[in-house]
Amino acid sequence: MKLLHDISLRTKLACLFLLLNIVTVLAFCTHTYLRSSEQAMALIDTRLNASARAVPALLGDAFLASMFTPGSVSQAQMVSNARKLDDYAKQFNVVYLYLLWQKDGKIVYLADGAGEKELKENSFGHHLEEYEPSEGLKRSFQQNRIEFDEYTDKYGTFRSVFIPQSIGGQQVVIAADILLSDALASRQQVLKETLLIGGLSLLVGTLIAWWLSGLVSRAILRISSHIALHAEECQLNAPLRPQGRDEIAQIAHSFNLLCQRFRDTLLDVANHARDTFHSAENVRQNAHDTQSSSSSSREQLSQLAQRSERIHGLAENSRHTIDEVQQHMEAVQQQLQQSRSQVGVMARDMQDHVAANRELAQRFDALSSDVQHITQILQRIAGISEQTNLLALNAAIEAARAGEAGRGFAVVADEVRKLAGQTQNTLSETDSFVAKLLNTIHDTAGIITHQADEAATLSGASTAMEQALEQTRQVLASLESRFGQIVSEQQSIRNDLQQMHHGMQQLDQQSTQQGQTSQQLSDEAGSLEQTARLLNLSLARFKM
Repeated sequence: MKLLHDISLRTKLACLFLLLNIVTVLAFCTHTYLRSSEQAMALIDTRLNASARAVPALLGDAFLASMFTPGSVSQAQMVSNARKLDDYAKQFNVVYLYLLWQKDGKIVYLADGAGEKELKENSFGHHLEEYEPSEGLKRSFQQNRIEFDEYTDKYGTFRSVFIPQSIGGQQVVIAADILLSDALASRQQVLKETLLIGGLSLLVGTLIAWWLSGLVSRAILRISSHIALHAEECQLNAPLRPQGRDEIAQIAHSFNLLCQRFRDTLLDVANHARDTFHSAENVRQNAHDTQSSSSSSREQLSQLAQRSERIHGLAENSRHTIDEVQQHMEAVQQQLQQSRSQVGVMARDMQDHVAANRELAQRFDALSSDVQHITQILQRIAGISEQTNLLALNAAIEAARAGEAGRGFAVVADEVRKLAGQTQNTLSETDSFVAKLLNTIHDTAGIITHQADEAATLSGASTAMEQALEQTRQVLASLESRFGQIVSEQQSIRNDLQQMHHGMQQLDQQSTQQGQTSQQLSDEAGSLEQTARLLNLSLARFKM
């Protein structure tokens, strides 16, 4: 790769064009040789085909009619036919013409062309003499189609055509041979002509490539010389004068555009350099003002630091006070929790007492119902006693009517009547006692119900009191949580004050550093002024 960088552009272009010419010429020569070889072989095959198809006409109908019979063709007739076929073959530059037939699985001669030398030496094919076939000849007999073949036998190396034909109901093959050396000689002649044309084309292409590469390299050298001259003289206002509209001219236009852009950029740089000089003066003045402001800021930061220290002390005292209040609230919350527990126990006891009173009232109601039931039974007994009294009275009346006979019965009736009267007296006393008992039961049930209602009311009040205590406890818990948030906020305030104090210290340090930086900035502004002057002097060298 390093060698390629050392070679001139003209040589590179010439080699590139030469390589393209070589590839083109090789492709052309190869194609031309193949097409010409095909055409030469097609011409030879046409000669073979044309000469072979004339064999039946040369032999005559009489010979064709008797040639399949053994012994029907004399030696003199075979010699005559050989001369005819040889004379005709020479007109087409064909070596041999002959006629073949397949008999008993073997291929034999029916006629064979031969020159005077073969006739004298008797080295031609005789009638029905066996012939050693090539593969192309076998295919022609088997497939009954024209075959072209290249082979070697005892007579030499040939290119042949085998044409199957039916004569007298028999399948025969007409053959024509040409020496393969003649075909190869034709191919070599085509190759020589193709190489000659390719060589001439390559030579012309090389000359054209050398001329074109020189043309391109000269144009590039002209541009390179112009660029070198501009670089030495720092001249930007002398553009190139390109010729034409090709890529090299576009390079020249691009170089002119680059010079124009560079000239505009240098003008902008010169303007900016002047602006930078004035800006450097302003920066130096601003740095001096900033240094004065930094001193004032340091004094203000010192006062802020003292105030933040006082605020920090007040926040610390507030935190202690809030801690004490929070401890008192925790004690009150514990007492409320205990009170709520006791009220809850009392409420549950009252609920149990209410349930017991309710159950006792229900039992008194049941007892009152039983007493009323007893009263009804006493009333029925009173009815029975009254009927008994009436019955005893009727019995006494009947006994009086009976006289002496009913005296005993009258005594019994009198006793029964007395007993009925005693029973009614007893029932009257019992009814009075039961009435008093029933009143007492009703009064007692009312009192128990009233006590149950009062106990229920008291239980509801206990539950309400328990809920009020729970709400109070929740309020205290919320206050405690709020105080905790206040403590956390106080801690955040203390942390913020500490960070603000540290920040003000850092700001103080930064103000000090800013004063130092302002001094450095002022010094660098002076250096920038000097640099701007030097830059303006350097830009003055360019001719714009």
